Amino acid sequence: MNSRRILLAILVTLLLVSAYPAVSEQEQSQEESRPAVAVLQLVQCSLAGSCREAGAIVREYEGVERVRVKEAYSELTVTYDPEQTSAEKIVEQFNREHPGSRLEVVDTASSESELRHRHRHRSRYCHYRGHSDII
Repeated sequence: MNSRRILLAILVTLLLVSAYPAVSEQEQSQEESRPAVAVLQLVQCSLAGSCREAGAIVREYEGVERVRVKEAYSELTVTYDPEQTSAEKIVEQFNREHPGSRLEVVDTASSESELRHRHRHRSRYCHYRGHSDII
């Protein structure tokens, strides 16, 4: 009876230990495929709808998953797949296609929460916080 319990405990331990690397590999692949986030500022604009129009254009680029527009700051918060594109590539493509307008990279982060944490102080001192639209 006692030897059965010991054998059962050994088997359970072996199963748990053998399953651990699979879970660890799965977590790693999820981390690698996480989207990145960049704040882009529209410093010069010749587009009719300014930031909203720029956001709609950037949203169509390959690898871009979501664009949040902050018109009060002339900013686009872009969520993208880092395996397909980068903030620099997005800016380069936009500036090449729209020579009368210019985007610049303000900041990049691995998540929106990290970005919000870094930029939280800015909104505390601003009298008007522009509304934010997701495109």
